[in-house]
Amino acid sequence: MGSRGGFYRTGSIQRRVVIPYTELDVMERRHAMKVLLVLRDRGTMNKTELVESLTSGAGSVQTRIDELCEAGLLMVDEENVRPFRKMISLSEKGKRVADLIEDIRSILSDRFRRSRTACIS
Repeated sequence: MGSRGGFYRTGSIQRRVVIPYTELDVMERRHAMKVLLVLRDRGTMNKTELVESLTSGAGSVQTRIDELCEAGLLMVDEENVRPFRKMISLSEKGKRVADLIEDIRSILSDRFRRSRTACIS
């Protein structure tokens, strides 16, 4: 990611392309957009609630939470009374990104319905 820097490689050996990591790469990771959209719709949640809502493994969700926090999209607040839950919420930047993702999803959904209707006619 941006703060860590680094590169990843893609393509065949003969046509290998070296692409630097960017902050946008976190959005390409599995479940990243789902995490943002669930928190947008449901508000602050603890990790267990988030994992259950995504029907994904706790390890992969924790990794995504860490990456989204590092990108400044999430905030994690630890409760200092039992049961010491970690409460996860969107940062202001995360809210803006989640809103944009929802806008894109809406546009694609509208276009899909219209193109599907046009294809059936």
